[in-house]
Amino acid sequence: MRREGYELTVGQPQVIVKMIDGKRSEPYENLVVDVPQEFASKVIDLVTRRKGEMHIMETKGDMQHRSSKFLPVV
Repeated sequence: MRREGYELTVGQPQVIVKMIDGKRSEPYENLVVDVPQEFASKVIDLVTRRKGEMHIMETKGDMQHRSSKFLPVV
């Protein structure tokens, strides 16, 4: 890209925080995961490490769990 006259710098990711109606607001993503029952605890653990909040967890048949979580975008 340098030959074409472009340069690019990459830095550490930062959260974009906006003030909406005087309140601090940060972006969130909604994560929906369908996993077999034996892997559900591992998925919950990984999402919890990223400060995710579980809102819904329901069983779909004998082998699957569906969980819905909100994650802060980083």
